Amino acid sequence: MQDGYLLDHLIDHMLAAGRTTSAEAVAGDLRWVEARLAQRGPTAPWSDLTRIDTPHAHPLAHSLAQTAHLLAPTNPPHALASVLRARLDTHPHWQPQITACQHDPAQRPCLTNEWPLPDAFPPALQRTLTGHTNWVHSVAIARDGTWLATAGDETVRIWDRATGSCTATLTGHTNWVHSVAIAPDGTWLATAGTDETVRIWDRATGSCTATLTGHTNWVHSVAIAPDGTWLATASNDETVRIWDRAFVAQTSPHSGHTYRVHSVAIAPDGTWLATASNDETVRISDRATGSCTATLTGHTNLVRSVAIAPDGTWLATASTDETVRIWVAADQPPVTMMRTEGPLLSCAWGAAGELVVGGERGLYLFKLRT
Repeated sequence: MQDGYLLDHLIDHMLAAGRTTSAEAVAGDLRWVEARLAQRGPTAPWSDLTRIDTPHAHPLAHSLAQTAHLLAPTNPPHALASVLRARLDTHPHWQPQITACQHDPAQRPCLTNEWPLPDAFPPALQRTLTGHTNWVHSVAIARDGTWLATAGDETVRIWDRATGSCTATLTGHTNWVHSVAIAPDGTWLATAGTDETVRIWDRATGSCTATLTGHTNWVHSVAIAPDGTWLATASNDETVRIWDRAFVAQTSPHSGHTYRVHSVAIAPDGTWLATASNDETVRISDRATGSCTATLTGHTNLVRSVAIAPDGTWLATASTDETVRIWVAADQPPVTMMRTEGPLLSCAWGAAGELVVGGERGLYLFKLRT
């Protein structure tokens, strides 16, 4: 019990005593990391380093966060230390300590890296979240940035941003969940699935508060209006449907596409929406009337995703024709077209005007110049 208390609280006591340098030395010692890993799991040594607000401790915590998903218990238990060392071997801080351990005659025999690992993590990767048992189709980030939700297999999972832990698993869909959206105030979520339903979830309790039915085929996409009073869904049944949040009822279906509708996005002012379809078109619709005000053409294959910029000025579309196109106004050709390698499946705007595009060959980041 005394050893457990020491491991759990030593870093806090050292920081409280103003001994930041000593705390950094302890938390950055590989032997301490291995002890904490065996005692409490990968979150413990990472948490120790995040408490130390120094330029040196930050990258050490980052390196542990990157590899946390690989540090599950092993059989035999002591093999876990070998996994840790193999993943940290190229880090300039950990590598000398790992080399020293390898030459320590008291150490158990273990495998060592002869060459850099082929699946080494890129510097931008912060953490890998594991738990879904099949494809992950969708991710949404809460407005305050402290948590996120993912949709895959037949579940929706809620994750803590800081620790990477799954805080809730929402179940109720009877087939794959294809899309998840988080309400502006963060109190509820909406999900869409291949069971032809849309479900509303309470964030606090994880309970399903409503099941919306009406689509007659898979529901691929769900979007929530900026004011949180309504939502839109897109389906394989070639329609987009609008739902009133208060009455949990469908107010009006939008039609016009001639093939599956894969994506729907709502403008920041809530007066219009954009939809992307396998019919190779993007349609702009008036929220109040449901009428199509413009059809954007130019893609030469399935349009899998549409995203509206935060200021409502720009519209981006991603297609399996290996291009992402930027549109500035209705009834005009795209302002610009960027060609990539491989089919594109998703696009999203960042707050600073950057565009992130995901495809079968990887992620692309574009910065639009105005």
